[in-house]
Amino acid sequence: SISEEAYYGLAGEIVRAIEPFSEADPIAILANLLCAFGNCAGSNAHFLVEQTKHCMRLFTVLVGDTSVGRKGQSWSTLKHMFTEVDPDWAKERIKGGLSSGEGLIFNVRDARIEKKKNKTRGEKGEITYEDVVADCGVFDKRLFLIEEEFSKVLTTARPDGNTVGQMVRMAWDTGNLQPLSKTDPIKATNAHISITAHITSFELLQCFTRTDQANGYGNRFLWFFVQRSKLLSNPTGVPLISLNSHINKLKSALAFATTAE
Repeated sequence: SISEEAYYGLAGEIVRAIEPFSEADPIAILANLLCAFGNCAGSNAHFLVEQTKHCMRLFTVLVGDTSVGRKGQSWSTLKHMFTEVDPDWAKERIKGGLSSGEGLIFNVRDARIEKKKNKTRGEKGEITYEDVVADCGVFDKRLFLIEEEFSKVLTTARPDGNTVGQMVRMAWDTGNLQPLSKTDPIKATNAHISITAHITSFELLQCFTRTDQANGYGNRFLWFFVQRSKLLSNPTGVPLISLNSHINKLKSALAFATTAE
């Protein structure tokens, strides 16, 4: 269980509206809502700890049994709501399948300019160059990762040379990602990455190593044990009148958050 204070404000209203019509754990609904809202809002909204800027980049893990944990169902209604609020974000910036650090960077990469040698020489016969766009990059730096097989992410991070664990830590800390390689020019600055992941208790015990616990990887995630809240014979979802009202409130809250300084 979680304290009632966690269901404060609009987030609590939305969870309470969805909960009677869903078998998902209300904790899972809340975790997904906060994680998605923070990513959809972007990096403008933040708070300061001394001079360090903390944006709303949440990493959450839902720990529960397969199927009966209803981890996936906790995103069902919220996905519809955020699609109504920001269809471009819902279509283009929600992804999954995290397998490498370079792959993570690629989805939020900066534009890349390269020097290209001109075919003709200068007035004095010197070799001249011009700047050309080698990669347009990604304009929208928001990226919401839904990892339904988090055990694969944990095991992928172990082999030597795979930088996924390092890049995930950098994504949470600063949003500036770049592999330490002389040959790989790809990088991302001011990326706004959020993660919500699913794993079973058994997989967590098997895959989450002492190294993961000691190197700060696990500390960047909020861990929630979730289970089916109830058994519904025919889940029909939240009535549209109520749902549309909360969608409008969510839209207003996001409009405010995206313009915050």
